[in-house]
Amino acid sequence: MVFVYLIFLNILTFFLCRMRKQANDFKCYLDEHFPYLLSSCHYRRVLFKTTRYWDRQFTLFFTISFMWLLVTPIVLLANTNSQNSSSRSSEILLFVTYGDMPYGAKVSNYMQQGREAKDSIVLERFIEPTIKRRHDFPFVINLGDMGRLENACFPEWRDKFFKIWKTFDKPVIYTPGDNDWTDCSRANQDPLDQLAKIRKTVFGDDGLFYGDNGLCKTYIPTLKCEQTPPNTLPELFRWSYQNVAFATVHMVGSRNGWVNNAPEQQEEVRNRVRSMQQVLLSLQNAAILDKREAIVIATQVDPFPNGQCQVDYVELCDNLKQLAQKVEVPVLFVHGDTNAHCLDQPFSTVRNLWRLNAPGDYKVIDADIVYFSPGNSTKPFRVEGLLSGLEPLSKCNYDQTNPDEKIKPNRIGALVRWDFADCQNNDISSNLFDIDEGFIGGYTSVTQTPNSSLFSVKVNITKGTPNTEYNVYLKCNRHLGIVQTDNDGVGRGIFDFDSSSRDRIFAFDIYPEGSSAGNTYQSEQISFGIRANMP
Repeated sequence: MVFVYLIFLNILTFFLCRMRKQANDFKCYLDEHFPYLLSSCHYRRVLFKTTRYWDRQFTLFFTISFMWLLVTPIVLLANTNSQNSSSRSSEILLFVTYGDMPYGAKVSNYMQQGREAKDSIVLERFIEPTIKRRHDFPFVINLGDMGRLENACFPEWRDKFFKIWKTFDKPVIYTPGDNDWTDCSRANQDPLDQLAKIRKTVFGDDGLFYGDNGLCKTYIPTLKCEQTPPNTLPELFRWSYQNVAFATVHMVGSRNGWVNNAPEQQEEVRNRVRSMQQVLLSLQNAAILDKREAIVIATQVDPFPNGQCQVDYVELCDNLKQLAQKVEVPVLFVHGDTNAHCLDQPFSTVRNLWRLNAPGDYKVIDADIVYFSPGNSTKPFRVEGLLSGLEPLSKCNYDQTNPDEKIKPNRIGALVRWDFADCQNNDISSNLFDIDEGFIGGYTSVTQTPNSSLFSVKVNITKGTPNTEYNVYLKCNRHLGIVQTDNDGVGRGIFDFDSSSRDRIFAFDIYPEGSSAGNTYQSEQISFGIRANMP
């Protein structure tokens, strides 16, 4: 815009200069050849007014142009910010998703007593309680692999998660993973037997779709079931929310369950592949007929672990491409299975298809909040970490030993109901293992701007006093701002601060003005020291 304006300015200036020059040249010509004309007061007055007119026009034009040149970038920037703000304001929060945990994995951005905590603690302490308390999440998609084989292959473990999901007070959509049944032969369990048990307990009449708070029993006006799956594959499902069409297809890692010299399992694979194709075709037709604005497809497997579709998942990749090309609206393919946390476009020739590799699998231990911007064809889907608030990488990093660049500068810590502590909350961190989980009422997530002294803290209160203003303090330093809780005592806020502290150890206390004992939260110590930076 600015460059176009400058070109226009140059062209107009050229013509004005030419016109001014021609007026002056004409005066000089008359002076030289017809001096008697210029002796006339009338002609002198006319010529003088003519040349002065062009001088005034030239001066006025350049004054206005200069002012416009100064104002234009400001106007454009304001317009850009307004568009960004408008884009964010029109966003729809679609769902929250995670999978591939707990594996007993160490969490690089959650330190306890100088050591990396395990993913099970993060899942139980932060992810599950926050999802349970956040009523702006319409539903949850769990991408399978509820744990390692020695746990996930047994009904007792699955029943534990099933009971937790039932307390979320919102629908949970689950698509099974290979650890949940396909690989159970390595735990001395029959895979097909485990799959049958999952289908009976998780997807039965009292299960995730038809039980209390289930997808087909919810009272969210814009969320509705759209297809009853076949009895033999109840985990395949279609639904819609906010004019976005959704489907789960059951595709898992470990060659999709294919086992050589095992005819029964091979037939099971063929049946699931055929059903996947049927579900995607019905999803495509329904989305076109109902004029849906976007499509989301969820499953467990990552068919692109090396950047290209793997041979065991060619049918899945081909059907995804065909669907995206037919519907011409944004399509998001969501999966787990591998350690990369990324949002990219897997096919260069299909520009309306994105894929999200969700958190989990030993590396980025978090959940993702997925937003949709109707009408935004460039970036229709925005994703941010539930705990960290950070967006996934735009290029998948499958390096297990190297934490993602966006996670390295981030640290999380619990909020504990505790009245008094020292400036660095040392007693909170040292006693946290002995503190009852009921005293944990949220978390803080601190992110450092790379190579600077600037930090941002995300405060999430999940068990505060309802409808209350909580003051947030960087301990023994300054007041950062206020977090307002809602009717359920849930509140969120993000605050920036600058710190040149050499040891870079932070602590926060959070409490209402004039609060009584028992209504103050102290944060777990947040450290950006050398040990905390080690992968």
